[in-house]
Amino acid sequence: MAAAPFGVLRPDDVVTAAEAAAAALGSSTARDWTVPAGTLEWDVRTTLAHAAGATAKYALCLASGTSRFIALRSEQYADATNDDLLHALVSTARALRQVAVAVPDGRRAFHVAGMADAEGFVAMGCTEILVHAHDAASGVGAAFDPPDDLCRRAVSRLFPWTPADTPGWATLLWACGRRALEAHPAPGDDWEWHCAPLDEWDGTVPKAPMELPRAWRFDDSRRRWQPVTAPG
Repeated sequence: MAAAPFGVLRPDDVVTAAEAAAAALGSSTARDWTVPAGTLEWDVRTTLAHAAGATAKYALCLASGTSRFIALRSEQYADATNDDLLHALVSTARALRQVAVAVPDGRRAFHVAGMADAEGFVAMGCTEILVHAHDAASGVGAAFDPPDDLCRRAVSRLFPWTPADTPGWATLLWACGRRALEAHPAPGDDWEWHCAPLDEWDGTVPKAPMELPRAWRFDDSRRRWQPVTAPG
């Protein structure tokens, strides 16, 4: 079977995001990372472990092609060093890249926002890493300025309703509630990523459901994936 097609993003992009984060934070590994990560309640260590764990989960879901949530969660080792956490961030990004390259055309897998394709998982991995690296960098006073083109493409893939004429990095942070964007109201807290193929976007801003899906089931009559909220 042919490899999965990609549009605005490529598998290597998630590694680029992780390597940029590691480069920005690498000089601060000797500092105290138990300080808050920017405006989050999490500390820097927990924030980076979360980003790495989410990226690993994306690789697992995509590799398996599951339409049902996987009831596992990644957590950091208590004795992991700060450098270990950066290594985890880059390593999980490389794993997601490898899976995204290898899966066949048409592969879809579970995410609470929808049945994501390979590009959708790469976009979510990029966003998790970039935005949480921003949080971590804010906590330790490090500068983080990732490639704007990468940020713009991640925004275009996950948030196709956002302004197209604003800088990519500023728009990504705005979409994720981290920064104001001139002349644009805050997007609110109830938006949802569009991680399904872009050609399935209906032109509206997806809203997070009251009850999160536990699985997705394909409805032949409607030719679309429908959420299943009860287990089994």
